[in-house]
Amino acid sequence: PSILVTSSKKRTETTDETPEEVVVKKKSRFEPIEETVTTTTTTTTSVFKKPFPPAALKPKKSALEELREAQEKMKEQKNRKDYWLHEDIIVKIITSKLGEKCYKKKGVITKVENRYQAVVKMLDTNDKIRVDQAHVETVIPAIGKNVLIVNGAYRGEEATLEDIHQDTFSVDVTILTGSMTGTRWVALAGYVRW
Repeated sequence: PSILVTSSKKRTETTDETPEEVVVKKKSRFEPIEETVTTTTTTTTSVFKKPFPPAALKPKKSALEELREAQEKMKEQKNRKDYWLHEDIIVKIITSKLGEKCYKKKGVITKVENRYQAVVKMLDTNDKIRVDQAHVETVIPAIGKNVLIVNGAYRGEEATLEDIHQDTFSVDVTILTGSMTGTRWVALAGYVRW
């Protein structure tokens, strides 16, 4: 007698079937019996590999981190203004309309008037001039010096300048005052001045 045994697995794309014949000898008490068993094996291979989604590669944020980020966004929106003038910061005159003696010279803001105008005392001549916010730009000091954050989430806070990134026009600062004291923050260069 011959018995046919087949085994199959789930077939996906490619299959290789190789029939094999195996002779099995069974011993009986009375006479030897010989059986032939034919088996078929199926091999499956899968070509497609599912990629990891990008979210699976990033670690999940804790509830505290998500809450902190939400508060930071709200604070950023609340403190973002279109005016940035503050007293006691150093600015550079960028308009030539005020004359050659002031053009590209530095001065200190002594008084802010109606948010967009300021009285600037020039550093080299001690002259006082009234300028519009559009006619001055802030000056970034050397690394390690104290700065004032003039716009954004930490507007009005003092910080220490840690690093300057000229390619992205941003700086790293460590906040010295307020509720986030000791926090290192990356700011756009226009938001930080001394």
